[in-house]
Amino acid sequence: MDKQIFNLQAALERVEGDKEFLKQLIELFKSKIYQQLAELKEAYEEKNYIKVSQIAHTIKGALLNLGAEIAAEEALRIEKAFKQGNVTSLDSLDERVREFLNAVMEVSL
Repeated sequence: MDKQIFNLQAALERVEGDKEFLKQLIELFKSKIYQQLAELKEAYEEKNYIKVSQIAHTIKGALLNLGAEIAAEEALRIEKAFKQGNVTSLDSLDERVREFLNAVMEVSL
């Protein structure tokens, strides 16, 4: 099955169908993601690649819980690359997160 920008069904399964709880999780994610992305870029600029990998791992987990499959896949790619010492661009993760947030706004829960 193809990955989705926002897999609502998967997200609802993770919260046992509780739409209100999912809404709260999405709001919590929105309140924290920009700070996390800023910390990710700061660690990148400081060449602290272990920290980049750790932050990408944290972001990946949150994205998976919210059904953001494509963005989570990108976070995993960045996590693995930096863990192995392969420096790569972070821009694609920022783009995928924005796509997810836009998709969430189009869905009424």
